[in-house]
Amino acid sequence: ERGVYLPVSNLEVSFRRPAEYEDRVRITTDVETVRSRSVTFDYELHRLPDGELLARARTELVCVNADGAPRRLPDGVLELLRGRERESP
Repeated sequence: ERGVYLPVSNLEVSFRRPAEYEDRVRITTDVETVRSRSVTFDYELHRLPDGELLARARTELVCVNADGAPRRLPDGVLELLRGRERESP
């Protein structure tokens, strides 16, 4: 509707343990970094109910317009993501 798209430009996954078809899992997502034209998310996948870490992942998404040209994230989206950005240790 706004002509804003966020394709994945980079994906990293580190598999720790296998998951089985019947396993229940919990996926947590954190906003790692926000820049004017991109956002990076971190993910952790845990088996339930024991909480064993199965995988960690990271994606970077780049903001583009309908023609695929890079553009700034809209101000409202930028503010929303920055409000959820993880604090540096």
